[in-house]
Amino acid sequence: MAAMDKVYARTIIRRAKKEIADQPQNVLILSPYLTSQTAETVISEAEPSSTDVYTTFKSETFASGGSSISTVRLLLELGYNLYELTHLHAKTILTSEFGLVGSQNLTKGGTKNREISVVLTDKEELDYLRSEIEEWGKDRRSISLAMVKDMENLLPELKRAYKKFENLTTLSDQKIDEAIVERELERQRREKERQHQEVARKKDISQKRKTLIRKRSDPIRKAVKSGSVISSTVLQARIEPKPKYDLWGNETFYDTLVRRRTDVSFLRWVLPSGSDEFEMKMLTKRDRYLLLLLENGRLSWPALNQTQISQYGISLNRTSPIPIGDYQCLLDFDFASEDDDLQKWNVKTRIFPVAYDGKKSGVAMTVYGYFSIDALEVVDWSIDDGAADSAPQIENLIAEARNKVGIEKAIIHSLLSPFKYTHNRLGVGPRSFFRGQGEEFDFRLRKLGRHYFLTAEKT
Repeated sequence: MAAMDKVYARTIIRRAKKEIADQPQNVLILSPYLTSQTAETVISEAEPSSTDVYTTFKSETFASGGSSISTVRLLLELGYNLYELTHLHAKTILTSEFGLVGSQNLTKGGTKNREISVVLTDKEELDYLRSEIEEWGKDRRSISLAMVKDMENLLPELKRAYKKFENLTTLSDQKIDEAIVERELERQRREKERQHQEVARKKDISQKRKTLIRKRSDPIRKAVKSGSVISSTVLQARIEPKPKYDLWGNETFYDTLVRRRTDVSFLRWVLPSGSDEFEMKMLTKRDRYLLLLLENGRLSWPALNQTQISQYGISLNRTSPIPIGDYQCLLDFDFASEDDDLQKWNVKTRIFPVAYDGKKSGVAMTVYGYFSIDALEVVDWSIDDGAADSAPQIENLIAEARNKVGIEKAIIHSLLSPFKYTHNRLGVGPRSFFRGQGEEFDFRLRKLGRHYFLTAEKT
């Protein structure tokens, strides 16, 4: 039997009527509530003398309209056997070959409610169910026309009393529903207020963070305005989406930072070099020059192109050794990208003493610093766990970290010196690098001593 023919999540009245009509003798019906015309429609298909109907017979049931006393009278007058069974809650119809167990009463309301019914056709199951109900039947009481008449005499007053009670319960339900709505509106109001406060809190935190970051980057802006730093004219640029195509001609877009004018280049700059004199500086495309974002002190090594800049290196290895104290060392750089870090440091340097084979040793010093063009403030430093403090290279690094000068000079020199890159450890796009700074920027080439570097600030 298909599931839809065995389990009903809808009214079962039509199916019950058909099955009873096919086997009208020895029908057993259990329905706590009975109302017209639903009960008559189903039960009238059964042969009256061999049909037993179990129901409830309570004044409250009839006064509330759950059951109809006129329906009970009609069935009795038609010759059906009606019985009162206390504590009845089951809804069941049994014929010789068909069984129905579910939640639906034989009432008009039962045809509209959300009901579930299950059909039984197995003879063993049907026999077992009938025997169990017959056992219940030992406690049954016949419903007579005299009982019906007594109930009919009492019902008018009971219905009036119940109507008052029903009105009172309806009013109570309305009050409960109104209270639910009020609580929900209050919850929404509080949630909206909480969200507003959270937005204001985050905005306040963001503003305080920006203020701290800007204050932290004051030395950079002071340095570029000092007489020791020479600045070029402005090159204006903005972030724009650009199309690219795969091997199959499919178009996608990527963000890049492009020049605003076609007669300027990220590789060609003009700087003042004296009274009424200028220096034409050509940058090499394959070289990496340091870029400083003046608003927040963020650093990168951009991949330069004549018309655009798409990648900004924030984690790179320097392959040329540099002397620190008595030893040659290799430096790896990671630039701060998170606002919380930029409040404290903008460059993390890993310093590796060069081993005898010219490669990095297995241990390193980590230095957190704030680079401001002509100075480096060492915020914190540490030696890798497991390093022997007595090793000459480590002793050298510790001594240099304590007097700071040697390490600061080495890091500043490495940051400002352009280099040809061979491996980009980590790079980001323009929207990530310039996050929170807008989309249009003024670029300048700057010169400190013999070192050239780039700066960008919001237009």
